[in-house]
Amino acid sequence: MKGLKSKGENKTYYVAPNEGKLTLSSKTPKDGYEKREFTDKDGNTVVKYLLEFDELTVMLADAKAEETKFGKRWSVKGINEDEVYFLQFPYSSGYSRSFFNQLENIDLTKPVTITASYKEQEYQGKMVPNTALWVHQNGNWVGFKYSKENPGDRPAWKTIQVKGKDQQDDSDIQKFYENVATRLFNELKLNNDKQAASDFFSSEIDGSEVNIPEGSNQTDFIDLPEDDGLPF
Repeated sequence: MKGLKSKGENKTYYVAPNEGKLTLSSKTPKDGYEKREFTDKDGNTVVKYLLEFDELTVMLADAKAEETKFGKRWSVKGINEDEVYFLQFPYSSGYSRSFFNQLENIDLTKPVTITASYKEQEYQGKMVPNTALWVHQNGNWVGFKYSKENPGDRPAWKTIQVKGKDQQDDSDIQKFYENVATRLFNELKLNNDKQAASDFFSSEIDGSEVNIPEGSNQTDFIDLPEDDGLPF
């Protein structure tokens, strides 16, 4: 979104993965936005206007789970110069498992490029989406810290009863991701604060001036259980 901007223009953007693209959405028509129709959880048709991108390059700054009227979701904060991006995706999903299985392999002091993937595959007699986010750094995929083959200390899926039927549940896994994200981004903030203080005192010594900066569509996602064949 770099380029000409009007004074006071909002530089905060909310991005969501959709069918292999990263998208900005609007409820009303805008130049460059494509009209799309979705079906919500109640079967109603919802019209949105989407602007699609292949990738997002940012410095990761935070990741939090949040409750919304549409259910729980993840919101990952990224910064690119004076622009702030919030990459938002369903809480329990291929998007979340893939992203957070990579998080501990990321150098948070350097920029990352994020892409999305989407394909449909057959599961229990019906076609369902297979979704993921992929993180690249220094031109290379960062890889998974956790996988089915090497889960490490990540919790396992569990089987729960829903309306008398067995269902796979990853709530323990998602809570584990919350704890990992909190730890990593708290450490990042602490290190940034220490660096800012060091830069400030260094500037006092050498006399130079230092400027210190101030501090989806979920409804069309069908999650897959543990034996879906995915690496996460």
